[in-house]
Amino acid sequence: MSSRRAVLSVLLGLIALPGAGARAADAPADSSGQTLPVLEQVVATVDDEVVLLGEIVADVQYHALQQGAMPSPAEQRELLQEARDRRIEEKLLVAKAKRDQIQIGDEDLNMALDGHIDQLRKQAGGDAGFARELDREGITERELRRNLREPMREQLLAQRVVERLSLDTQVGDEELRGFYEQNKNNPEIIPLRPKAAQLSHIVVIPQASPERERELRDKLAEIHRRLDAGEDFGDIAKALSQGPAAARGGDLGWWDLKDIALPELALAVANLPPGAVTDDVQSEQGYHVLKMEERDGQRVHFRQIFVPLPISDGERQAARDRAREAWQRLQAGEDWDKVVAEYSDDTPTKDKGGLLPPIPEEQLDDRYLSIVEALEPGEYSGVFLGKHGYQILRLESRDASRAFAFDEVADQLRTQLIARKRNQAIQNYLGQLEQELLVTRVPLPPLEQIAGLSPGG
Repeated sequence: MSSRRAVLSVLLGLIALPGAGARAADAPADSSGQTLPVLEQVVATVDDEVVLLGEIVADVQYHALQQGAMPSPAEQRELLQEARDRRIEEKLLVAKAKRDQIQIGDEDLNMALDGHIDQLRKQAGGDAGFARELDREGITERELRRNLREPMREQLLAQRVVERLSLDTQVGDEELRGFYEQNKNNPEIIPLRPKAAQLSHIVVIPQASPERERELRDKLAEIHRRLDAGEDFGDIAKALSQGPAAARGGDLGWWDLKDIALPELALAVANLPPGAVTDDVQSEQGYHVLKMEERDGQRVHFRQIFVPLPISDGERQAARDRAREAWQRLQAGEDWDKVVAEYSDDTPTKDKGGLLPPIPEEQLDDRYLSIVEALEPGEYSGVFLGKHGYQILRLESRDASRAFAFDEVADQLRTQLIARKRNQAIQNYLGQLEQELLVTRVPLPPLEQIAGLSPGG
């Protein structure tokens, strides 16, 4: 079973757990003298609400599946304690919401349920996979929705209480300045500004002939016509994509966003929701049409239809020769800005002397870094094949690593400080609620008695 399917089984298994979300009076009892199933044991009570062992075990299993390995026994014990504390906090907030007579309307509740079930369906790989998971757990979608209704209502109630607390959190300018002065030399709170290079460039991009460019546009138009007509993305990829994954319907599998080599692709899929398809995305290699299959945080599973740039060897040579001509004119003493305006194909920068935003040197790949490190301010490189064409780089200045000035980080610090104050206010509030309400923590059983955990780590 894949990790995502396993996560879904954990979630559905928790929902199907007898007594999940029960009140203390309704919790599984031992009136017959029989031993309770361990996962149904009560591990905490908040007023007349209970937390079951199975609920917090599911949290630990979910953590293990996300990490790809079961934690050590000591870590499992710590995770169980933390999961129990989170459940207690949720129930404290729910109890407060009920005391304040906060209501969740059916419209809001149904919308939240729809979104949650849609997410479970996507995690299962679609309708068929979702149906299989429900069948494996012995529950229908209607029963699932009914079982989720009260836990979802409680989650929304807790959120409303937190939102009310958050509305009152403000950070004034004087407080913000004081926070900066107190922490400006603490890199754990305000990291140092990294070493950066201010660069200008000339870039000459190989250009396809009008005929070849027209062929490319016609092919991209055909792809979008077929997509608009409702044809399956994978079938179109098999027919028209020229990438290595074409035979698999363009399926590129799972990727961490940080590991996607082409920055244009990483940017295009960073916030793309499951099922969505991009417009044409141009990279140094060609044009990509991307479809998001599913995502899990910073990990994405997507497909592509790839159409390479129709550039011939002769057209590449022409671009290289043009860049070399620009370099020779610089060598002859011509003004940098004039040569940039005449030769560079980078429209956003050619009228600004090719000036680029400051680039932290840690973000440069090894080839670019070696070129930049060899330059002194005012010097320019030779011609080289870069990410978007044939380039010449000029180093304008180099900034050493230093502390950020207040104005450079004020907005980020305000957000950070507001979040800190909100978290502290919530923790203080929870502490008050725990004093007002009856909270009991029951000792946890040994790991070897808990199904689904591994005492050996």
